[in-house]
Amino acid sequence: MIHTTELTLFALALLAGAVLSATRQEQSDEHAPEQPVAENARLARLAGDYTWTSTFDVGDGSPPMSSTGTARFTSILGGRFLQHEESGGMAGMPYDALKLYGYNASAERYEGLWLYTGSTAMMNMTGASRDGGKTVQFDASYALDASGALMEFEITLAEIDADQFSIQLAFKAPEGAPTSKLKATYSRKR
Repeated sequence: MIHTTELTLFALALLAGAVLSATRQEQSDEHAPEQPVAENARLARLAGDYTWTSTFDVGDGSPPMSSTGTARFTSILGGRFLQHEESGGMAGMPYDALKLYGYNASAERYEGLWLYTGSTAMMNMTGASRDGGKTVQFDASYALDASGALMEFEITLAEIDADQFSIQLAFKAPEGAPTSKLKATYSRKR
């Protein structure tokens, strides 16, 4: 026959086991990799090979400059990020670029990093979307020099349709100064 003391000890042992199991599960969940969310998946849909055309308007009334090139977008690291490799030219000078885009689910914001062969600076970007990721507005900057002065931009990534999108970069100029804009339109290769 089971005594009250034994029954109490048995119930306490079961309770302790349940608490220990729940604690282990919580610790396991804390260290589990963060999974991609819908915003990451929307970026990943851009994966593919593209041609692009761009216009660069200096904003001083001179005719805009046109350029062309190719780009490859690759979904990387389990769909968490979109890698953008690009080749082309601007103002008669060839260049290569590497750009990364992602959605930081913990911070609830888009993030990006741009690098290209015309500079040793890394342009950092943070952004948001008001239409579910169809259009993403980024604030972007890179350090001009050791003083900490920044060159600042507004960058807009906008979906046109399933096979086209654009990226517009606008220099944040002092009030009253002309604003230079570069707009590239990407068309998926067939």
